[in-house]
Amino acid sequence: MPALDLAIRIRVERCPIPVVWLDTHVLIRLALLEVGRLDPSLVPAYSALESRLSKLVARNAIVCPKVDQHSEVWGPDRPLFMDKLTTISMGVDMKPKLAIDDGQTWKLMSAYIKGVREVVFSYRDGFYKDPLREIEETRLQRFIVTVDMGVFPSVEKAKAQRESLHKAWEEMRQRRLAEGASYEEQKELERRARFSAVFGLARDAIATVMKGGWPDLNELEGYKHIMTMVEVWDRLGGTPKGLAGLVRFIDSNHYAAHLINDIEATLLARLMTGTELIQSGDEMDIDQIATVLPFADLMIVDRKMRHYLHKLGLADRYGAKVCGVHEWDEINDYLDAVAVPYAR
Repeated sequence: MPALDLAIRIRVERCPIPVVWLDTHVLIRLALLEVGRLDPSLVPAYSALESRLSKLVARNAIVCPKVDQHSEVWGPDRPLFMDKLTTISMGVDMKPKLAIDDGQTWKLMSAYIKGVREVVFSYRDGFYKDPLREIEETRLQRFIVTVDMGVFPSVEKAKAQRESLHKAWEEMRQRRLAEGASYEEQKELERRARFSAVFGLARDAIATVMKGGWPDLNELEGYKHIMTMVEVWDRLGGTPKGLAGLVRFIDSNHYAAHLINDIEATLLARLMTGTELIQSGDEMDIDQIATVLPFADLMIVDRKMRHYLHKLGLADRYGAKVCGVHEWDEINDYLDAVAVPYAR
């Protein structure tokens, strides 16, 4: 192991006002509530939630950012959903997962090379702009500009790829269950899985070119990502240079502390060694939770993910209050407590 492979401390600087993340199905129900199409049995709870959120957003007491939820909703209700997402977020966008992921990688890589044992991440790392400033700009201009590219053929392809991934995950879960894989074993596999997958795509791209062919888009993206990682590693002064040095970093405790990778590996290991069937929305849930959890103060998720985040210690580790959609008393108590300094 390299000499700089030391245990490190991670700290996340929180946003001055609470960041509240709403699962996509919560936003869909809020949109349906607005046009009178929500199941009557759900109306009281969601009306109360809508009232609290709207008042707190209007007072700059919370921020409810957009976090790729739009990628999950298609069909005739998409405009309703996009309107609700835009209104409740006040136009505040978090960066795409890949951009946040890369930023965490570069910061940890620099710390590893320098031998720094404490790494500080800021809430600003997750946003295009400081959310407080963006909300204030929106208020001054009195309108929100947003662009919805709609549904293109590529979206249908993405849906097919997602279904294929769901099937592959369920087949893997059944195989790992039959093999008697432990949670700890699976987590270590998942921790390295992303780098291994990208490296495999880069290798396939080179092999395709060597045979006179043209790599597909995934192979090209994999090759580009590995080359970018090597370039940044060399530019930061990593030793040994090139891929050999990069692999040492991937094997280090610094990379093990990567926020997105840690959350994904933990949740995936639980899914792959559990007895519950993989659900079609699990992939997007994990994707978004891994992106948002380190920066969130309150997360409202489905029952399954609520159970996992508490059972696996992720909610405590990242300092977020995680509530299921059925825990209305806890949700309302939290939002009421946030509202106290703004009460008149």
